[in-house]
Amino acid sequence: MNLHAPEFYHALANKSTELVLVTDPNGTIKFAGQSAHPLLGYQVSDLLETRSLDYIHPNDLPLSRQALQHVQQENSVQLPHFRVKKSNGEWCWLDCTVTNMLQHEQVQGMVINAKDITDIKNSKLLIKEQAAHLEHIVESITEPFFALDIAGRYTFMTRACAAFLGRDREELLGQVIWEQYPDSIGSVFYTRCHEVSRTNIAAHFEEIHVVNGEAKSLLISIYPRHDGITVQFSDNTDRRKQLKQLEKLSLVASRSTNSVIITNREARIEWVNDGFTRLTGYTLAEASGKKPGELLQKHDKNREDKLRFRKKLMAGKPFSEEVLNYKKSGEKVWIMMEITPVLNEAGEIEYFVAIQSDITEKKETEASLLKLTDELYMQNRDLEEFAYILSHNLRAPVANALGLAKLIKKVDKDTPAHAHALDKLHHSVHRLDDVIRDINQLLSVRESSRAFVPEKILLKDLCQEVLVTFEEELRRSEARVSLAMEEHCTLLSNRAYLSSILQQLISNALKYRAPDRQLHLQIKAENGPSGCTITLSDNGTGMSMQLVQHQLFKLYKRFHPGISGKGLGLFLVKTQVEALGGKVEIKSKLNIGTKVKINLSTVHV
Repeated sequence: MNLHAPEFYHALANKSTELVLVTDPNGTIKFAGQSAHPLLGYQVSDLLETRSLDYIHPNDLPLSRQALQHVQQENSVQLPHFRVKKSNGEWCWLDCTVTNMLQHEQVQGMVINAKDITDIKNSKLLIKEQAAHLEHIVESITEPFFALDIAGRYTFMTRACAAFLGRDREELLGQVIWEQYPDSIGSVFYTRCHEVSRTNIAAHFEEIHVVNGEAKSLLISIYPRHDGITVQFSDNTDRRKQLKQLEKLSLVASRSTNSVIITNREARIEWVNDGFTRLTGYTLAEASGKKPGELLQKHDKNREDKLRFRKKLMAGKPFSEEVLNYKKSGEKVWIMMEITPVLNEAGEIEYFVAIQSDITEKKETEASLLKLTDELYMQNRDLEEFAYILSHNLRAPVANALGLAKLIKKVDKDTPAHAHALDKLHHSVHRLDDVIRDINQLLSVRESSRAFVPEKILLKDLCQEVLVTFEEELRRSEARVSLAMEEHCTLLSNRAYLSSILQQLISNALKYRAPDRQLHLQIKAENGPSGCTITLSDNGTGMSMQLVQHQLFKLYKRFHPGISGKGLGLFLVKTQVEALGGKVEIKSKLNIGTKVKINLSTVHV
């Protein structure tokens, strides 16, 4: 093969999967590669002696012309992405480089290399549209809220929040909240933010803050997220002022449409109005002498909430609380309670006045919005992952296979180059098959997670079944396995998912075991008030969390270069755990070992 022969370079240009054009200084096309037909639908003869700029979308033409002005000085210019018209009238996006070879004796023209990026552009556009839709939904919520990352930096803020604070949200985004509002350091809000970040348990409270020089009584809710917290609040200042008049108003509350309760200092009901009976179904005779919690929350088993509520009552200060109550019929009803203690001259609590309003519809709307937000977030993440596979893992082997297949036709079958090209072609096709299998696996997980029928599972039996599949490898490696769980530890969940999760994590423990010591793998399970926790611990090679913690569950991320793998296992584990409504976390130390903890909510226990 003569690598320097003109025929060789001509064949490469004609057989390239990218679009190759040569124009004169005026942009008239003098040469076009054969790929023009599969990419754009034009025959080579259709393109010759036509102006290259005539095919560019009018909206993209000014930037393209501007970039081309620099090709004389810089020899090679990367044009901004632009659209060109195909022979069927459709538009496709191109990534294009123009090289000045006017002085080259054999070329004497501008060489254009371009590749089709339409699929990538469309994927990004769809993600952008989904994000805009999600932002529109969030902005429709009238109550102010914002999001902070783990370092306390603003990552999101609604317009309602910025307007309430009197700040430009673009100036606040990326700033640390405690640097912007240093007076908040040491407040209840400051303490609760750190508690929620640490415990992943939401907090609801009321606190006075100075906003634009004015003291405001704020009802604040803080919710945990995987990468920080979300804060929602409302201005309760006016309502607080109104509560001061509640003592007088409660005396004429019999005509109120809201539910009104008056209790003694022990919080036992002395009087209720007709609104209470309409809301709960209980009459004054049925309610008298009972505590509201005993009457309306007898189905509620959360003793911690009751103790917290009791503590607020005894503090002797007005407060508001959202409470899930039960009517006489057993029907659930969400209540906003405004409770004001009435004090005697000695400052001691004499009785309590509580006004209740039904917020069931509001709570259901909030739950629907949060569910829709989560679904949109998951869809956006799926689109990003699919676009990643298309742009980084699928196009390369396809392009290589097409190029090699065309090149093989030009190479003598009896030469080593032909055999080498066949080997490369086999490798590209094998890689393409691997990527397609990965896509099928990811799609099957997403699809099956939308609707599965939970079944009752004895966790210890399932663990033993999975360990049997690794029996030979465990024997060869002389690994020591211990199960720490009750015989009748039961889950109501997806058996296939749990089996797959355990198989992947046990496989990782074996694959990444330390070469200088016996592998010790412990599988532990515990049932608690919040759900079931499954823990797998090993003494393998481990990882440096400082280096890998932000990449742990990403697609195609690998952390042990010397050991074969795809970087798909932990991504699938996280996907399947989340499909079960759970959370997974990993702690690891290099050369010490790894601990994987899976938390499944009480819904699955």
